[in-house]
Parts: sequence; C-alpha cells; structure tokens
Amino acid sequence: MNNVTTTTFSITNMDDHRNLEKVNEKYALSLIPVTVIFGIFTILGVLGNILVLVVFFTSSYYKKNNFKVFVICIGLIDLITSVSLIPAEIVKHKNYFSFENVIACKVKCFFNIFASTSAALALLIVCIDRFRKVCQPLRKQISPSLAIKLCIVDVALAVFLSLPGGVMCGIEKNTMNSFDDRTNNTVVYFCSVDPSYKGTTLRIIYKYMFLVLIVAVSFSMIIMYVFVGRGVCAYWRARPGLYSVRSVTSESESEALKSMADHNAVSRTASAASKVTQNTNVDSISLDGRNRQTLHLAKTSVKSNDSSSQSGSLRDRISSWGKGQNLLRNISRQSSFGNRKFPYKTMIWFLLTLIFIITYIIYVILSMSFVPENIVKMSTGKFVFYSCIFRLYFINNIINPFVYAALDSRFRLAVLNLFRRRKSEVV
Repeated sequence: MNNVTTTTFSITNMDDHRNLEKVNEKYALSLIPVTVIFGIFTILGVLGNILVLVVFFTSSYYKKNNFKVFVICIGLIDLITSVSLIPAEIVKHKNYFSFENVIACKVKCFFNIFASTSAALALLIVCIDRFRKVCQPLRKQISPSLAIKLCIVDVALAVFLSLPGGVMCGIEKNTMNSFDDRTNNTVVYFCSVDPSYKGTTLRIIYKYMFLVLIVAVSFSMIIMYVFVGRGVCAYWRARPGLYSVRSVTSESESEALKSMADHNAVSRTASAASKVTQNTNVDSISLDGRNRQTLHLAKTSVKSNDSSSQSGSLRDRISSWGKGQNLLRNISRQSSFGNRKFPYKTMIWFLLTLIFIITYIIYVILSMSFVPENIVKMSTGKFVFYSCIFRLYFINNIINPFVYAALDSRFRLAVLNLFRRRKSEVV
C-alpha cells in the first residue's frame, strides 16, 4: 500500500510539473511581444542613461548647477532600474507561474518599490526647485550643494522605505482554474505577498502608505506646475513690458549720469562765482550766452538753500534706478527663463513629471485587479494586455535622453562632440 501511495503521489507530482510547464510555455509564447518590448527598453535605458551621465559629467557645456545635479541623480536611478528591474521582468516572463526563488522575489520587490519611490521623490525636489525659481525668483534658492544633499537623502529614504516591502514579499501559491478552456487545478507560484504577511495590519498600512505617498506627491507636483505654468504665461505676456522697463532704466541711467555731471559742473561754477563776487560786481562782467546761463545757475545755487535738497533728490533718483536694475538682474539670474527665449528646463521637467504621473496612476489602478487571485482566471489575451500596460511605467526609465535631445540644444551639441572625439581617437 505504501508503495502504491508513493507511486501515485510521484505520478501526481509529475503530472502537476508537466501541467505547470505547459502553462508557463503557453503564456511565455503569448508574452513574446511584451518581452521584446522590454528588451528594447533595457537596451535604450542602459545605453541612454550611460550617455546622459557621460555627457553631464564630462561636457564643458554644463557647469555645476541644479539642472546638472538633478539630471545626474535621475540618470543614476534610471540606470539602476534599467540594469536590474527590467531584465528581471524579462526573466520572469519565461516562468511566470513557477516563481519559487524566495530571495530573487524579495530582491525584485525591493527594486520595484525603490524605483518608483526614488523617482517620485527626485521629481518632487525638482518641482520645488522649479516652483521657487519661476514663482519666487527673489527668494533664497536651492544651491547646487544643497541639491546634491537632497538627492542623497532621496536615495537613502527610498532605500529605507523599500526594505519592508522586500521583506514582506514572498511566494504565493494559487490554483490555475483556466487552461485550454478547461479546469485542471494546476498549482502555480507567484512572486507576490508572503503568506505570513497577507491580510495583516502591517501589510495593509504599508500598502496604503505608498498609495497615499504616490497620490500626495503627484497632487503636489500638479499644483506647483499649475503655478509654474501661470508664471511662464505671465512672463510671455509681459515680455514687451520687460523690454520697455529695460529701455526705460537704460534711459534713466543716461539721464542720471548726465544729471550728476551737470550737478558737478554747477557746483564747480557756483564755487568759482562765489569767489568772484567777493571782489567783483558780477553785473559788470561781459559773458556770452552759455557762460551767462551757467553763472546764473551758479548764482541761483549760491543764493538758494535748496542745493542739498536737490542733491538729495538726485541721489534718490539714482538709488531708485539702481534698485530697478538690481531687481531685473535678480529676476534674470534666479528665474529659469529670465533671459532665455524658451524655458526649456522647466518644459523638460514638466514633461518628465507628467509622464511619471500618468504611468503610475495607471499602475496603481491596475494593481488593484492584477493580483494572483484574478490572474489565474484571465484569458491569455487579457493577461498579455494587463502585463504590458501594468509595466508601462518603465517608459520613465528610458525617455529622459530623448526629452533632453529634443529640448536642450546643448545636450545635442555635447553628444555630437562626444562622438566626434571618440571617432577621431579611433582613427
């Protein structure tokens, strides 16, 4: 009896194993288009982000400023994701329903959470920087050294928040209820929530904490970019006025300098006239028209007590003109588009943030239904569609170089110079 039972158990295990292989094979064939897309994402993500890092580290076009710091920070995050998370998803496609390696599952969960958290916090820092530069140009700005510290805090905080997620991930068993249009009760294994944490208060709090974090960060960035957009539009509407202000201040500068020269000339003539009038009758002196006018001004200046008030008024005008010039200078220096024809940095970060928000909103919505309990009931076509759309946020890790190339002429020139230099070295 024992031998019969053992033999029956072995045959059953063999049948389950064969059925599991058939399930994996069928879905792996269906996922080939998605696998190819993710393979292209990996190549573009690795090569594109390496190119970005090389350009911004070595090119003389980019000095040490916040834009350079943030680009390097996000480039490093995207490179880590492109090297680790996307290839892991490709490997998973081959054995989607037989993921039994617990350590690999925990590592994958960690990088999955790290990628989304670090990118969200980095874009939030960038958004705050843009908001201050555009909407509050005269206030103290984020310095490059502070930007580096904020990026380090971003990565450290993302690691800290991702560790519990990796710990709570594990292998979840389920039963495949639909295969070849019939029920065969094949046991499948998913990399999902560890059964010991599933349904616990800690897991629920952790899950909804991240949901609130993504929603809060996205909402904050949307609000700030609304104000940034209003600031940009206001600037474009006020451009003729700003040019008029610059013209007026230039004219005021000339008038102020001329008034200073006239005031000095009057003071010198008044001093000379006072010496002359001590020994000479001024009315008996023969003067031409110009000298007579100058002497008249000098006599008026000597006889009146308003010279101090006039010089005070002149100093006020010069001071007012200087403050106006300083104001325009500060706006031009602090604002991201003060002296530029197009606010390309603001547009770059706005596009990257918009793509991030859209793709992660899709991810959050689908994550509610793309769970093992529902996956085992899906048809093959529906499963493939969900798998592709569910990981649409991988676009965030490859799109940055294309946005830089489209909107930043300096990046295009730096890339061309880099390839020309490498070509000349090879030749």
